[in-house]
Amino acid sequence: MQQQVDALRQAAEREGLADSTLAKQLGDIRKLLDEAISPELREQLAELKKALADLDAPRTRDALQAMAQQQQKTKDAIEQARELFKRAALETSLATMAQEAKRLADAQKDVAKQLGGRDSTASAAAERALAKQADSLAAALDRAAEKVPTAATKEGLQQAAQQARQAQQQMQQAAQSASQGDRKEAQQGGEQAQAKLDQLDQKIREERGEMQQQ
Repeated sequence: MQQQVDALRQAAEREGLADSTLAKQLGDIRKLLDEAISPELREQLAELKKALADLDAPRTRDALQAMAQQQQKTKDAIEQARELFKRAALETSLATMAQEAKRLADAQKDVAKQLGGRDSTASAAAERALAKQADSLAAALDRAAEKVPTAATKEGLQQAAQQARQAQQQMQQAAQSASQGDRKEAQQGGEQAQAKLDQLDQKIREERGEMQQQ
């Protein structure tokens, strides 16, 4: 898991997603993993080996009991670290989705202008490509909604997914209108899709912020 923690930290830094909350979460995970392989556990294992070698039944029994207690603490620490890792990975994923939503909104703004132009074939193709990306974002938001810890955040992410899906549908309609030569209808559809995307990144960031407070 240490390697997974390092990989998550490096990916977040590479994408510019690292923040103080994520850094604290990764630090907590490292601390739990360090505790899971504590010197006490190694000492108790050494004591058990010595007691067995000396054929000392009472010491062996005591060492086994101490080992069992330490192993339970180790198990609990690893499980807690695993849950913290899942949460940190999800929050990093949401930050990535927010960036993708912002990128889509900017791209849609450019395409919406082109939809009113003469090159309807190129603008329709560009709009269809963005529609696929919006659909992928909606699916990712739906998956994230199933992993969040509270019903309120789940509902918020589902609303964001629905917003992305509505934008995708409007993009498809705009692309169809452009293909049919209806430039006015195409541009209107493109602008409606843009309106759906304009605040989507902020919505995702807000839901991520709410999750960090929980």
